[in-house]
Amino acid sequence: MGDTALHAATWANQIASVEFLLKQSADPNIKNLAGYTPLLLATRKETKESVTIMKTLLMNGAKPWATNNNGNNALHWAAHLGRLDVIEWLLGEDDLVVNEPNDDGLTPLMLAAKSGKEAAIAILIEKADANYEMVEPNFGRTPLEMACAKGNARVVQLLLKKGAVWKAHQDKLGNDALKIAKDYGHTQVEFLLEGRDPLTGEPIVDDEQIEGEEEEEEEEEEAAQSTAL
Repeated sequence: MGDTALHAATWANQIASVEFLLKQSADPNIKNLAGYTPLLLATRKETKESVTIMKTLLMNGAKPWATNNNGNNALHWAAHLGRLDVIEWLLGEDDLVVNEPNDDGLTPLMLAAKSGKEAAIAILIEKADANYEMVEPNFGRTPLEMACAKGNARVVQLLLKKGAVWKAHQDKLGNDALKIAKDYGHTQVEFLLEGRDPLTGEPIVDDEQIEGEEEEEEEEEEAAQSTAL
């Protein structure tokens, strides 16, 4: 509702029309009734053409951090949808606030964690130092706890690898990540948090532990040989 010709051309992936309208001084930052600018629509569209349109809009004065009526900017949407090409581009824009929450208190990283977009999470942490310890205001959960509630085992595994710690935090209901995973019946996530193989449930033995056991066996063999001599 309330779309301009530029909104319509953007949503229809009409690159030439977008370029023409911008040359005719169409406002790249005008919002429709839901608060969407053409840039926000391009971010949501998930097509190859939409990336070209997004870049065209930005190069013609579109504000990268404009928000809709729910407080979501382009990075929120790109993270939620796992649009890696869009995320990469937006991280290079000026005045980036990677941990900016929307009106629900959710950051781009939190949205990616909830929707299971592990590649988006990796980019946000590695290239923009997104904070994986922030807590959303509703249930008081971290991105790791959100992923546990959704059963996104790969996201949980990635966040643990990046340094997320679960034992020291509880949500507003008094549940830690392991309790959340168990309550929702997400066995693979439960196994990951307990340091077990997510498929078999067997304890995961790291390389250092294996090397230590091998050294002990060698020492025992040497001692046995010395005793025999």
